[in-house]
Amino acid sequence: MGSRQGEALIEAYKITKNKNYLKAVEKYVKFYDLLLSIGPVYEIKDYIKRYPYLSYGLETIISTLSKLYEITQKDIYAIKAYLFGSFLLEIIS
Repeated sequence: MGSRQGEALIEAYKITKNKNYLKAVEKYVKFYDLLLSIGPVYEIKDYIKRYPYLSYGLETIISTLSKLYEITQKDIYAIKAYLFGSFLLEIIS
């Protein structure tokens, strides 16, 4: 579910100010909407496999969305980071 690709694109944007990096990460995080609608998912193939009660994949998503909010100041990214963070409550409960 999570990887550091989004964060890498944000860092590339910070260094170069090339808006193509920012556009790429905004496009990249649109996939997260699907994940929000079905909950924490580990794998999607012939079936959907939910996360085994671990938080490591969520951290990269939350971090990417938080950093994207810091750069763009678009509230939607902060809201999505919060919603993904709420999955952690389910995982650790």
